Amino acid sequence: DTSLVTLCRPNVDSMGMRANLCVALLGLLHVGLAAPLPPAFTKQFRCPFAKVWLEHGPERAAEMLGAAPHAGPGRQLGGDPVTNGTGGSGGGAPVRCLIAPGVVGAAHQLGYGAGYGSDCPGTPAQQSPYLWPSRWTAIVEAKNVGFQSDVVTYESRAKVWYALDKNWKRLDTFYQRGVQRDMGQLPCDQSHGQSLVNGSDFACNRSQSANTTMLHRNNRIVFMEWAANGSIASCSWLNAGVLGNIRPDWFMDDRGDSTGVQYLGDSLVYYLGEPRLVKQWRKKDFANQYFTMSVQRLPGDDGVHWPLILNIPGEGFGDDFLQHWHSHRVLNESEASEFLLDEEHVRNGGSCPQRASSGGNGPPTGQVAHVPSNLEVEPIAFITSVYTGSPIWTPPSPSGTSGGPSATAQQLATGISATSCFDAATSSLRLSVSFETASVAWAAVGFRTTEECLMTPRGGGDGEMVYATPDNSSAYQVHYGPLSPDAKHFQAAAIGNFLQRLTPIGDAAGFSSSSVEHTNGQLVLGFSRSYASMPSVFNLSYALGQNGNVGYHAKRGCFTVTPTACPAVCLLAGGGSQQGSGGSQQGSGGAEAPILSGAHHAAVSGALAALCLLAGLLARP
Repeated sequence: DTSLVTLCRPNVDSMGMRANLCVALLGLLHVGLAAPLPPAFTKQFRCPFAKVWLEHGPERAAEMLGAAPHAGPGRQLGGDPVTNGTGGSGGGAPVRCLIAPGVVGAAHQLGYGAGYGSDCPGTPAQQSPYLWPSRWTAIVEAKNVGFQSDVVTYESRAKVWYALDKNWKRLDTFYQRGVQRDMGQLPCDQSHGQSLVNGSDFACNRSQSANTTMLHRNNRIVFMEWAANGSIASCSWLNAGVLGNIRPDWFMDDRGDSTGVQYLGDSLVYYLGEPRLVKQWRKKDFANQYFTMSVQRLPGDDGVHWPLILNIPGEGFGDDFLQHWHSHRVLNESEASEFLLDEEHVRNGGSCPQRASSGGNGPPTGQVAHVPSNLEVEPIAFITSVYTGSPIWTPPSPSGTSGGPSATAQQLATGISATSCFDAATSSLRLSVSFETASVAWAAVGFRTTEECLMTPRGGGDGEMVYATPDNSSAYQVHYGPLSPDAKHFQAAAIGNFLQRLTPIGDAAGFSSSSVEHTNGQLVLGFSRSYASMPSVFNLSYALGQNGNVGYHAKRGCFTVTPTACPAVCLLAGGGSQQGSGGSQQGSGGAEAPILSGAHHAAVSGALAALCLLAGLLARP
């Protein structure tokens, strides 16, 4: 089982990434589909946002989840895929080498893209020998284990086919045994001899299952179930919108949101009972868990560095699992028909309707108990290091993890950075977060009580956040207040309650200053917050809206700050308060030096950050 058929996490195929990557398909029983999906497709939906995808359809889901719609010329997002599911209806050919937006792009091609290969220009892994081959097939076997256990609880076997240069995939599942533990998993199918374990929806014995096939061509995903006589018993398809197949370089770079990569180098492992030299990478996802990809280091007679072994985290919603591929071979062009079984089925008089979706609320993350993983990121052990083996691309020097502790400056994601320090004299955290955004949009910084990357605490209760939003004249105001779990559903009453509970940051206890400015495509939000004593670490999150209206974020992520003393020069950037590009003032003010205002802020803040860091280094013994 090697596919992610959801919005955010690359499952077996990708990285269990979110965006992080995903996890079990929550709430599928309540989605309101015309008919339940075959149980064998459970792992095709391992993402906390799959419920949103299925309920709202690709266009609305992409908007809600910050995966802005992308379409080729003449293509209408959400429209029926053209023949073979390969592109748009209307003028213009689909474009190659496109990755999906947001967290999806950390592992996936764009659904409307025409394919991806080693010749994609300007990509970190261009012409790398370690990319997955463009066209190949293999047997894939997976085994699940529980937290802090080596006992296999569930296993599956399948044959996977890829034509990634066309953005196509096929997965034939022919064996399932054991108890699958996944929150929100597909219902147990009594007609195939499956049964609940101890009456719990969380655990299903799937030792009796029909053979199934999943076809994923561009933005079309087809589900087929086979009868005992070898005929197709059922067929249906789903429009996946921006979600395409895995990109062959997904495990080697850190493109996409809420992700990171660590090159581990060469290692000897046991593979099919024999020692094998492999090259390894770790890929971090939105859930702050990681995949480990092992690629054949020494190619065989076919000259291919085959993918061999993959660690896949449960991402908080199910068990981790380990999978391996074997019996690899390269596909040729004459085998393209193997990806078009549904079309042949329809030509022969069969039916393969599109699955309907229903209305619903927002993403269900944080609303169920957390299932611990054996593959949680340890900050001390995860060091960001991008290496692809490309003969063209020059890698950056290894650095600390982008989401982990930093000295003063952190790169949180593409186009998002933060600077911070702790002022011992006032026992205050001084924080500034910068977002690249052409549009005037809201921005927020959240305060997490645990290491979990959630907007609100798991199991209930309010989160807290600093929230900057523009008015009708694009002048910003900064507020502080609680974020209730209900607000994530975007119902009018919940949004109204959220806005009513906000307090101007100058009137909020513990905040002595703030600043916000949008200039030249850069939005900078800064504030100072005091604490009774200095915490050992600050668990924070950030979010950027798509516009000035309350709604789902375009980008979101989590980061931590380890307190670092503010050099004296840094106090220039810490005190006072200022709102908007016009330089209006808000906050208690007066007690500290003012924050730089107007157009000078963006230009000077970088120089101040560098000066602060230099001063801190010089002050060390």
